[in-house]
Amino acid sequence: MADVRIPLGRAGRMRLRRSLDAALRGADLLDRKPRILRASHETLLRTESTARERWHRALREAETWLWRGLLLGGKEALDTLIPPGPAEVEFAWTSTMGVRHPGSASCTVPERDPAAPAPPNTSLVHTEAAYAEAVRGVAEYAAARAAARAVGPRPPARTGPAAPLDPPAGGGPGPRRSRAGTERARGRGPQALGSTGT
Repeated sequence: MADVRIPLGRAGRMRLRRSLDAALRGADLLDRKPRILRASHETLLRTESTARERWHRALREAETWLWRGLLLGGKEALDTLIPPGPAEVEFAWTSTMGVRHPGSASCTVPERDPAAPAPPNTSLVHTEAAYAEAVRGVAEYAAARAAARAVGPRPPARTGPAAPLDPPAGGGPGPRRSRAGTERARGRGPQALGSTGT
């Protein structure tokens, strides 16, 4: 290691004091960072749990309305529930103590075309609205889950089937980026949502 030459006298003392102050500030920051990350991780885990419960509740409600609609209108009634287009999700990114993670999710579910045939019973009308809410819920859960895993330690590896929203083994194509720098995901109706599991 090269020798550090410190000037003699008052100038040397001032330089040493500045170096010591910088080192103390750095040590304090390194000491505080794990505590801040732990506190943030606990908050994000609570947010994730709340978002998961909200998504599961919305999905159960959607499935209840779907069964009612099927009992009233039969299997053929499902043909009226084809969405006009894919839902679109944008994730806004933020950082906590230098750790980058999703901060929120914004989900746009396309509305039914006024010219399209209406569902044959009101239960299927409620089904559409409930599945749209479930899609928004799973987007919020995905953002919260990714944030908790980015900031804190990963949970123990599972030996059974992949958990809902876990990436498939071997990874997959990278995320697509919009011009605004947000990450987008696209899906089509209840079929796409059902593939994530409950």
